[in-house]
Amino acid sequence: MDSQLATPSDSPPTDPTSLYSIHGFRFHGTGWDLFGIWILNLAKTILTLGLYSFWAKAQTRAYLWGQSEFAGDRFGYHGTGKELLLGWVKAALLFAGLSVINGALAWQDLGILSGMLSAAALFALFAVARIGTMRYRLSRTSWRGIRFSFHGKLGPFLLLSLKTQFLTLLTLGLYYPFYDCTIRQYLTDRSAFGTTHFRFDGRGWDLFKMFVAHWAIGVIVIPGIAIASIFGYTSLFSATMPQHDDTPDVAWQVLIPVIAVLLAVALVFLSYQTRRRRYFWNHTLFGDTRVHTTVSPLNLCVLYATNALLLLLTLGLAWPWVLVRTRR
Repeated sequence: MDSQLATPSDSPPTDPTSLYSIHGFRFHGTGWDLFGIWILNLAKTILTLGLYSFWAKAQTRAYLWGQSEFAGDRFGYHGTGKELLLGWVKAALLFAGLSVINGALAWQDLGILSGMLSAAALFALFAVARIGTMRYRLSRTSWRGIRFSFHGKLGPFLLLSLKTQFLTLLTLGLYYPFYDCTIRQYLTDRSAFGTTHFRFDGRGWDLFKMFVAHWAIGVIVIPGIAIASIFGYTSLFSATMPQHDDTPDVAWQVLIPVIAVLLAVALVFLSYQTRRRRYFWNHTLFGDTRVHTTVSPLNLCVLYATNALLLLLTLGLAWPWVLVRTRR
């Protein structure tokens, strides 16, 4: 199981270990069912020149939510394609307005002001999109007939987001774990199911230690992998090629270290993201109930690698199975 909730047991405990009961999340969807939905939605989207994509997204979410189960009951999704379309139109109009203002400033030779405005606008748009998505998805999700909700306000979240993002830039990224925890706490503490709120009790310092450790590993290990791959390829080439032609092919000599470094970077990044995810979920509470996840870097590495292979071999047709495997 990926995520679980530990809740107080209704029966009298006979020993301390039976005080809590464990409920896990399950997903019942299949790739074939989702493929039927996906291929039909793809055809409609093409025929409508992309307009149907909003209804296709709503239908896909309804299937995924409806196939997700917790404690014997499934979730419900109540969003519509019309709502998604209107949300996209609002975002497009906002972005267009900012572009017009930016263009006008650039036309008046106010390039520096235009650049500063563009950067601030991008940060602000990201914050608006994040809190808007959180509010919409929770309000359109239900379990046992009860809706989830989000009670955060745009103004405070925007100020908090801009402040923490500025500190992250000012510290060349070192403040990122604190930014991550601060935003997570704000979003979690203002989320609720019915009248009961979620809580987050993680600390930025914990995530910072994890962040620095992975950064240090990357700085030490990745250059070593690059150097080792260069010497390894050169030695192998010299041992297998005739003596009169002992100059390695330059393209391979560059390509192999690049591939090795990219793989190393991906593994370090995946390791950090997995541990970050575990930390976030293991420090999330719903009332007196604490969430626990068993996901590991190896789980995700195998999942992502096989998903990528499936998509590559099927030219993208395996997307429904990839989505189901990831959800499960």
